[in-house]
Amino acid sequence: MDSHHRNTGTASATVVVKCALIAILLLGVISQCSAVCRRQPLIHSIVHEGCQTKRLRTFGCRGTCNSYSRVSPTDYTQMERSCQCCQESQHVVGFVELNCPSLSPPTQIVEFRHVRSCSCRPCNSVSGVPRVTRLEDLE
Repeated sequence: MDSHHRNTGTASATVVVKCALIAILLLGVISQCSAVCRRQPLIHSIVHEGCQTKRLRTFGCRGTCNSYSRVSPTDYTQMERSCQCCQESQHVVGFVELNCPSLSPPTQIVEFRHVRSCSCRPCNSVSGVPRVTRLEDLE
């Protein structure tokens, strides 16, 4: 094989490897984008004693945010932590009317939160929540 054909073969292999690397990088970026904190639709069933169950379309937040833990650069015996969680950044209060034929009055108004936007914010503990609830549990 002459040197021209060897160089062409090497150049072709280099192009294939570069294309494969670009494809892998793009897949990584796409998968990271899909895990970004964002608003996600949910359907809740509003149940109130004496009333007809009503399905309500609401939203929750889902995705990943940056967090880290490291040794303090100023005190090597201490740890620094930064925890960011995907949670609502804006919401409005909404109301839904339930039909309650066995009650007087025959309707009940139920208040709910409607998530308008989500973002990565410092994680906070929520008092009164007995366990961690996954978004799948809410659907």
